[in-house]
Amino acid sequence: MASSRYGNSSSSPYTPLLKSLIRSRNVSEGRHLHDHLIRVGSEGDAILMNHLVEFYGKCGLSDEAFHGFSRIPAKNVFSWTIMITSCVQHNHGHLGLKLLRQMEVEGVMADDFTYSSILGAFTTQESLDQGKFVHACIVSEGFGHGAIILTALCSMYGKCGSIELARDAFDAMPCHDSASWNSMIAAYAHHGHEKEALQLYYQMWKDGVRPTDMTFTAILRACSSPDALEHGRDIHAHITDGGFGSDIVKTALVSMYGNCGSLEEAQQAFQEIYRHDIVSVNAMLGAYIQNDRGRDALQLFGQIWERRLEPTCITYATALSACSLLGAIAKGKAIHMMIIEEGFESMNVVATAVVSMYGKCGGLADAWTVFNRIIVGRDCIAWNAIIAAYAQNGDDQMALHLFKQMEKDAVKPDGVTYLNVLLVCSYTGSLEDAHGYFDSMVRDHAIEPNPRHYACMIDLCGRAGLIDEAENFLKKMPFEPDAVVLTAFSGACRLQGDIARGKWAAERLIKLDPHADYPYIMLSHFYAAEGRWLDVADVRKKMEQNVKNKAGRSWIEVDDKFHEFVSGDGSHPRTREIYSLLNRLNDEMKRLRYSPEDTIDEGSKEHILYYDSEMLAIAFGLLTVPPGKQIRVFKNLQVSPDCHAATKSISRIVGRDIIVRDSNLFHHFTNGICSCGNYS
Repeated sequence: MASSRYGNSSSSPYTPLLKSLIRSRNVSEGRHLHDHLIRVGSEGDAILMNHLVEFYGKCGLSDEAFHGFSRIPAKNVFSWTIMITSCVQHNHGHLGLKLLRQMEVEGVMADDFTYSSILGAFTTQESLDQGKFVHACIVSEGFGHGAIILTALCSMYGKCGSIELARDAFDAMPCHDSASWNSMIAAYAHHGHEKEALQLYYQMWKDGVRPTDMTFTAILRACSSPDALEHGRDIHAHITDGGFGSDIVKTALVSMYGNCGSLEEAQQAFQEIYRHDIVSVNAMLGAYIQNDRGRDALQLFGQIWERRLEPTCITYATALSACSLLGAIAKGKAIHMMIIEEGFESMNVVATAVVSMYGKCGGLADAWTVFNRIIVGRDCIAWNAIIAAYAQNGDDQMALHLFKQMEKDAVKPDGVTYLNVLLVCSYTGSLEDAHGYFDSMVRDHAIEPNPRHYACMIDLCGRAGLIDEAENFLKKMPFEPDAVVLTAFSGACRLQGDIARGKWAAERLIKLDPHADYPYIMLSHFYAAEGRWLDVADVRKKMEQNVKNKAGRSWIEVDDKFHEFVSGDGSHPRTREIYSLLNRLNDEMKRLRYSPEDTIDEGSKEHILYYDSEMLAIAFGLLTVPPGKQIRVFKNLQVSPDCHAATKSISRIVGRDIIVRDSNLFHHFTNGICSCGNYS
């Protein structure tokens, strides 16, 4: 804000010093100067006090800002505006609204800056109605046509999810500066309108408006999927060519490349950051998590204190996600203790991350304890975490009980809640219950089902032998089936021996993603079932040419050390013992008449089955984990039907409890039976 708005011009020698402190946000020096002003009798200077309130507000010292505000002898519009801005910036929007009303009572007219500040208080869909009310007040006061107000309205409506109203405000501007472009691009990007965000970004260039750091952070968010990687690289070239390489922009590049699955480029962008702060480190941690590199994430997390940085709630939540990926419950508990010591467990976002970590690591008792400590503001996300924890660990009854308790507590479920519930129904084969939940989701809560909801229903119908009903779900979706849906349908067809429709689904899958292995494997299944071995060989050849598969990895923790395996791994020091044991188990399974399905040619099927990464990890566990203790193996992908069947047989042969956590859930194998009911 222009200095003229502080009040009448001041020749005080303290004014430049206060402005400098506002920029530096040096709290100790600011307090020292305030004490000095009191001693010399300058606290009655309205101009100086305006500056001082602004200083305290930008430093996040709300109590001191309010105290200073109360001491201003003649409050002008700037006095009120800086106090309202401070409230909004520190999530006290209700106080900001209260001040706005009090300002009107005292006869001080709000201006564009005041209204644009209060509009910043409305950032969620729940606050949209309040934002609309303030908008109406702005119009009634004769404002609402200036660039400042329209930009603030565009930003407010965008954050509240009302994209059409945001665009109306944007289009009403007679001309657009970088701030207005940024607001609209951010609105599109934040709510998943990537195409529109990119169109607007390129139009901004055409109109000759120079982008800012905020422009790039917004548009790079719109490029956060593998399909948008080339757009992200194009924008990266714009950044480099235009000399926009600030650390803020490079941090956004780290996040973009991480979300797109290009970890190498994310690491390169991270290395190019001049001065790493906790935000950039958090971005790199997130990139590691997105790319299934939990160990790298934990290694970087351990360097935070060496870099003299202070972890935030996001830092701890991301580190817990790394523990979840690895199943590293001991490390997760250690991080949990750090969180308690730093006082972060009182923050719901962190407590929820702790609940999720314990659930994904099999620590249900700890997950329940932490969940029960979330007393104030136990929201839908927290409930989702505890419901998922019990669902993933096979306690279906408790998962459904918690869902009902959530409803009793008047917490509105979301799509994730219902996905967890439908997954429970899939595990238990409860098609009738699933129908009820699916209908309730749409009818009672107006939640639009996404592909994963439909995939659950299709899977359940397939397990019940109702392929026609599964196909009806496929046809009535309001969008084209994606890979998740087609995978569920092809699996259902395979289970029920519907070769014609199964081949159709597998062929559609190959067209959608020719670089994934699953559709080729499924198609080979269907050709093998028809005895079309030449076609099986042809599919295998195409698979070898096209597949760029995500590497299957399995690991097991023994004596506080992780042992990781990939398919056909020969690098482990005990490789010879591992393969010798697998061969003996193979012979025993043949004796028990276990045989993998005819997936591919006879010569390679046993190799794929018995030397899968999961099999290697289980064998190592049998060699190293003392008798009587559970063998706990973790896998980054979903367990295959063949490996699932083999593990059941192994648990019966050796008389050991084997737990395998794949990308979906925990499989508890005991005496030839799995807790999932053959969900895999």
